[in-house]
Formats: sequence, C-alpha cells, structure tokens
Amino acid sequence: MVVVVNDTSVLIDLKDMGLLSTYTALGWELRTTDLIILELSDDPDFQQIDNMVRSGNLTVDKLDPQSMTIVVEMSIEHAGLSIQDCSVWYSAKQFNAILMTADQRLRKKVQKEGIKVHGCLHIIEQLHSINAISGEAAIHALKTLKQKNQRAPLFEIDKLIDKLETTEGLIKESDPH
Repeated sequence: MVVVVNDTSVLIDLKDMGLLSTYTALGWELRTTDLIILELSDDPDFQQIDNMVRSGNLTVDKLDPQSMTIVVEMSIEHAGLSIQDCSVWYSAKQFNAILMTADQRLRKKVQKEGIKVHGCLHIIEQLHSINAISGEAAIHALKTLKQKNQRAPLFEIDKLIDKLETTEGLIKESDPH
C-alpha cells in the first residue's frame, strides 16, 4: 500500500480543482497531521476535507507531546519551514511515506533525506492513468490550478497539458491565462 502524507498546499489545490474526493480513487493510504487540519479549518470549504476525515479516507495523525517537541525543534533548525511543514515532514519519516506538497523549500529539505516528494501534477497524472479522470477533466483541473494558485509551477503545468492534449488527441486551445 502506498502511504502518502499531505501538506496544506496539496489539499487546498485538490479542493480548488474539484479533485479532493476523486483523490481517494488512487487507493493510497492518505494521511495528514492535526496541525494541517487546524490550519485548514479556517478555509470556507473545510467541510470537504472534514468529510474525508469522517469517512476514513484521510487519516489525521495527532502529534503527542514528544513528537510535537521534535517538530518544533525541526522548525527552529530549518529556518523558513513552518511548524506545519515540519509536522508533515516528521509524519512522512515516521510512516516511510511519500510527501505530497507544493512547497519548494520543504521539497528540497525532505528530498535531501531521501523522502519521496510529489505534488498535484503527479496526482493528476496518476488519476488520469487509472481512468479516474478523463484527459479533458485533467486539462480542466490543470487550467483551474493555474487560475487559483498564484505559485503553481506554470511551465510544468503547461508541459503536462501539452502531453495530455497530444496523448488524448485533443485540439489544443489557446490559454488566455
């Protein structure tokens, strides 16, 4: 079973693209931390994430005092990373899991430790590869990501859109964004 620990950025991007519930089609063990859930609880659409937790599709790892101490020390040692970032890094290490994040600083740090890291583009590719979403739906999701997330990797998104259009035999549309 593939175990995946999800950062705030990925859960928000999936929600914005309308793929949060579809994400479960991958059959992965989806996890996050209580610090991420707390951070997300202010989101107006938090109910979607809460529904995943209540249905058992997203496991929330609660950090005990000892784990919390380690996470705080990590955030002090690694300037620029939030305590939430360090919580998912810690959790990914504990579960020997893949970390799903869009945060470049976090990606670089965890990759140095040998932890696999992916983001929403990988998730979209995987959902498309198992036919959980069509090529058209994947392209629509990617275009939505470009619109909603100012920090999204535009070059990589455009590259994936081109790949999907080519493999699906879709007519390329000019993107006004």
